[in-house]
Amino acid sequence: MKNKRLLLGILVLVVVIAGLLVYKLALSPVIVEGVVGHKAVEGIKGNTLSTILVSTATTNLNSEVLVLDKDYEEFFSEKGDVFINKSLEDEMEIKYDKIRYFASIRVSSRDPINGVEKGECNVYSVDRSEFNKVQVWDEVKYEVSGWSELPTIEKFVDVKTDRVDWVGLLLRVAEKDESVRKLIDGNSYSVVIGNRTSKNCGEEFVMMGGKPYKITIYLNNETVKSVEEVKDQEQLRMIQKVIKLQNEINITEKSHEREKK
Repeated sequence: MKNKRLLLGILVLVVVIAGLLVYKLALSPVIVEGVVGHKAVEGIKGNTLSTILVSTATTNLNSEVLVLDKDYEEFFSEKGDVFINKSLEDEMEIKYDKIRYFASIRVSSRDPINGVEKGECNVYSVDRSEFNKVQVWDEVKYEVSGWSELPTIEKFVDVKTDRVDWVGLLLRVAEKDESVRKLIDGNSYSVVIGNRTSKNCGEEFVMMGGKPYKITIYLNNETVKSVEEVKDQEQLRMIQKVIKLQNEINITEKSHEREKK
């Protein structure tokens, strides 16, 4: 009888330990890679949520700052990087009960903890110091864990800022390449994504006349390798996601929905 009780006790202990290990493993931090698409600052006053500002990606690999709370418009320029120091946070906390910071990441690897697949975008909560470490268009590696109520970046473990100057690049290329000149001559266009694929080669995904084109460019001498209308479904989905991301203003809405759930 004692042996049965002992065996039962050992079995229960093994099951409990195994359960704890599985639970800990499921919630242990993982490293995710991606590109910063937006940064946002939110103020909470009572039950009211207000977006103070959003730093959004522009088509020339820079950023645009949209200050939605005009009380803080004087602290930011319309373009460029966004940093929030402690003094400015204290200033905002005069008006709001709590200040929250968010970064939207287009992931280039899976985030299994938050169910984000490669190529998708997700909005993460960050603290002020981590918010200041990165800017729009930065390539980042970051640590997430399942211990937080909201999708949260615990810390950025690597940040690469390698921004190519795409401003006016197509116009410069058009001077050398007749196919590009014919494509953009007299037409309005917008660069959705500028992507450096190697040290000397890059791609621009360009919307023109409602159609997406991929223009592959040799960066060292600004000549064109190829021009093609995008047909690949994965690339089309990526373009649609980026356009949606660029047009989105209140990027914290999904976070609020998750919080209510």
